Amino acid sequence: MALYPMHGPVIVTLGAQDGGVAALDASLAQHAARGGADRTGDTGEWRTRPPASSEAAVSDLFAYAARDVAHSR
Repeated sequence: MALYPMHGPVIVTLGAQDGGVAALDASLAQHAARGGADRTGDTGEWRTRPPASSEAAVSDLFAYAARDVAHSR
């Protein structure tokens, strides 16, 4: 398995009551965009200090996301 198989665009949607998908409201869309920009900066560090494994990379991403959620409250 390739190391860090995560790449490409990300689409964030909200589940609709009918089981489909719905657009995010402006606040959630802004939060998702800010989170994506933050991840670009965080993962940029991987060029000089790469994670030891794909599992470590995923763990880093979850930690970054948890930090963002905690700071947004």
